[in-house]
Amino acid sequence: MAWNFEVKDLASRPTLSKRLMTSVTQLPQVIGTAYMDICNYLAQIGEMVAEEPYVAYHNMDMANLDAEIGFTLAHPVTGQGEMKASEIQAGQFVTCLYKGKYSDMEPMYGELVQWIASNNLEPAGACSEFYLNSPDEVPESELLTRIEWPVRRKSGV
Repeated sequence: MAWNFEVKDLASRPTLSKRLMTSVTQLPQVIGTAYMDICNYLAQIGEMVAEEPYVAYHNMDMANLDAEIGFTLAHPVTGQGEMKASEIQAGQFVTCLYKGKYSDMEPMYGELVQWIASNNLEPAGACSEFYLNSPDEVPESELLTRIEWPVRRKSGV
């Protein structure tokens, strides 16, 4: 399948997230709990999310994923407990819109890695998936996920 990879300059965005280690098999439950905790806290302090929920992957060890689960916000807030206030840094990102089952994303990621390398770029941080709809709303084949991966030009190129 042909993917539409694009390089975009994106502004910084404040976030509230939980960062934790989990296995890929436990990820759906962990994500659901984290989103619920963050939404409950934001409701308590009278804040709203600015964009769709995201998960940033700081490694690709499927048995021990380092995942940051959260939301971007309209402005910074104070974290609480395991919920940390942070930001997605401004910069250049390779973006792509993926449609389909989460479990079928691996080939797209393989092509994305190749595309980044063939365009004299290299990853410059954690890859994030923004979930534009939910398995509770649409069939798995209709799930939409926006990928954002920070990149930089390869040195010496």
